[in-house]
Amino acid sequence: MRLDAQESQDGTVVPKDKAENGETPGYSEEQRDDGDTGGMEEDDDNQEDEEEEDDESDVAIGACVGRTYMRSRVVANGESVEHPAVVLQRRVGPDGAAQCYVHYTNLDRRLDEWVPEASLGEEVNVPKTRDRRRRGERRSASKIDDGTSGAFMEGTGQSSRKRAKSEHAHFHEITKVRNVERVQLGKHEIDCWYYSPYPGKFGSASKLYICERTFKYFDNPKSYERFLATATQGAKPPGREIYHDTERSICVFEFDGAEQVLFGQNLCLFGKLFIEHKTLSYDPTPFFFYVLYEVDRDGYHPVGYFSKEKESKEQYNLACIVSLPPYQRKGYGKFIISLSYEVTKRRGEIGSPEKPLSDLGKLSYRSYWSFVLLDYFDALSDAELGELTLDKLAYALGVKPEDVLSTLQHLKMIYQLKGQLAIKVNRDEVRAQLEPYRQRRFSAAFCKPELLSL
Repeated sequence: MRLDAQESQDGTVVPKDKAENGETPGYSEEQRDDGDTGGMEEDDDNQEDEEEEDDESDVAIGACVGRTYMRSRVVANGESVEHPAVVLQRRVGPDGAAQCYVHYTNLDRRLDEWVPEASLGEEVNVPKTRDRRRRGERRSASKIDDGTSGAFMEGTGQSSRKRAKSEHAHFHEITKVRNVERVQLGKHEIDCWYYSPYPGKFGSASKLYICERTFKYFDNPKSYERFLATATQGAKPPGREIYHDTERSICVFEFDGAEQVLFGQNLCLFGKLFIEHKTLSYDPTPFFFYVLYEVDRDGYHPVGYFSKEKESKEQYNLACIVSLPPYQRKGYGKFIISLSYEVTKRRGEIGSPEKPLSDLGKLSYRSYWSFVLLDYFDALSDAELGELTLDKLAYALGVKPEDVLSTLQHLKMIYQLKGQLAIKVNRDEVRAQLEPYRQRRFSAAFCKPELLSL
């Protein structure tokens, strides 16, 4: 999202020079003071400095930004454990006491929080873990939702570097501090996980109110309710419906980012609240978006979405995926992954998610690729198994050959024959590896190809 744009009360993007001037979020007047004395005499300056020195001798020095302190935190089983916490920002709380925004080292940033400064223990030195990935890979690091927790969005890989100059990158210092605490989306009040570059006062609001249909955002309930009163109740979301499953009461709408620019911007801003590693593009026009909804008598309720580049030299079929917290553990992550491949196959293409993937992302995709390969093998005759090639598998499944190869190696179905790699499939081994997937009904959450219309 470009930093030279702000948004009006109803969520419409306007140039910064036409927007109201507000305070810089996250910074006090002292932090923004440039040190100008406004014409004060030098003698007065000296006298004031002496007074400040006297005062400072009576004030205890607090925690320092950038340093690490031990802090007790409660874990899942209710026990308290000591964990190193890095101070990212300081402020004065409503009660007048100092507070620190901390990140617990080696833990997900969704656990970052404001804590009383007094709760910090002794300072510690924690060795930094060096990220050995190339610079471009670090910037494009992704997270993925596996239907249980987390999500991922597109970074700035090779195919996106031209957009990087106009983007708000996750590695900027300000993005380390969560700026919006919670959002109201329909009947759900959701705690936010990460920073999102909402413009102006919206970026410093403790709570935002989000329209389920347009993703327009408001910082007070009255404006939100007035907007809903004038909105068309029960209207379909933007875009074209390409999938409808009456049994599961879900549907998917596809829209072109070039045709729904404001909707695309609002959707990405909202999704960024639940994504850590993401460079947010201000311009959604290079993307197609696929938004998944649950449907009931009250209308359409967004569950998650994915986006894909219209033109990708790397054959990426998924750039960004989000599964919203209230709807996790329902298998929607698997649904979205399978949908991305069904869309790819319908267009006679092969594809792969934008890389690199996080460790969780690799596990999620590895599970999907393993299952579809094993399931495909199990349906083939012995004669067909003997004629397998990497390209045949790739186009049958819509999966890039390198992903097929890595999965076959993982399944121990690749061996060397006269200096070349060959595929070796044993039907008994296939069924043995497939059985755990079938026992837990792994594919039950997948997209149903017969319901997809493109």
